[in-house]
Amino acid sequence: MHWVGVDVGGTFTDVVAYDEATGALAVAKSPTSRTDPTVGLLNALAKLRANAILERKGAQVFVLTTRDFRDTLEIARTNRTVLYDIRAGKPVPLAPRQRVFEVDERMASDGTVVHRLREPEVLEAVARIRATQDGGEPGAVVVCFLHSYANPAHERAAARVTAEALRGWFVSTSHEVLPEFREYERFSTAVLNAYIGPKVGGYLDGLGRAPAERGYPGRVFTMTSSGGIMTSEVAARFPVHTVLSGPAGGVAAAVNLGRLTGHPNLITYDMGGTSTDVCLVEALEPTLTTEQHIAGLPNRTPQIEIDFGNIRTIQSAEALESAMPLRVERSELRCDSGGEGRTRGGLGLRRDPTARRRGPLLGAE
Repeated sequence: MHWVGVDVGGTFTDVVAYDEATGALAVAKSPTSRTDPTVGLLNALAKLRANAILERKGAQVFVLTTRDFRDTLEIARTNRTVLYDIRAGKPVPLAPRQRVFEVDERMASDGTVVHRLREPEVLEAVARIRATQDGGEPGAVVVCFLHSYANPAHERAAARVTAEALRGWFVSTSHEVLPEFREYERFSTAVLNAYIGPKVGGYLDGLGRAPAERGYPGRVFTMTSSGGIMTSEVAARFPVHTVLSGPAGGVAAAVNLGRLTGHPNLITYDMGGTSTDVCLVEALEPTLTTEQHIAGLPNRTPQIEIDFGNIRTIQSAEALESAMPLRVERSELRCDSGGEGRTRGGLGLRRDPTARRRGPLLGAE
């Protein structure tokens, strides 16, 4: 049997091929294509899902929700994540209030119907979505009703009507993504899924077609955030389960290396072009959690407990020489920039060296 693993970072795509029969191992690297991730051995999706959220480059998401629950995503939780900063704000929802629409329906916590859903109300909300959309490519709609984990009938009905009315849109429901109580966490995770759904779905379609066009008869799998795998078809429907698939693959590889070298306790460190990921492994067992956040937004899907953050870009060269704290902005080092802060081809120093490139400029090795 032949195994092929692909790791897509913000800068490069790395490929490893292993022949079980002979033990032969081959590796390759190519620049990551942001316009078509199927380029460069299909440039799978290892980190594009997380990158889309971190950089806020996902789809335009609309939400259908129960009457009087329009502000669930805006209110979020009352806990303060930064205790000693009075100016700290809550993360901006991926679906702002003006793209959240209410319909009259209600389920009780035990799943009994309190107020039955009416199809004309759903169609009216869909018409408002069309009127609100900025235009361009089809967006995404996620149906988030109260207590749908106990009885998903209303969410299913609303999703069916919406999908029929908005052909080509990504439509999902909160009970499919996360069938648990606690509305904010369920709504947020479902919106995350819809935010990256259209882009990931299109990429996975290409990822599934390209090997078949080249004569490969097998199925295509993608890694999940918990270290397991799922088919490309399931991943296209629930991409939020693969947001940390790239870092999870790195942790799985580190655990195997630790087992081979006799080091059961590990700290993994994975720095790419967009994010840096760190994980603590004890006794060769990484910790699983459902309490993670990405870009400050709760993601309650099962995942390896990995801490990660954006690579930051120094805003100006003058900041390097200033005694004031460095001002930074979100940015990404792409494959068109070279090592040590140089542009591709080595034509001079960049004026916006990233965190991982500024070491040589500061004299650090």
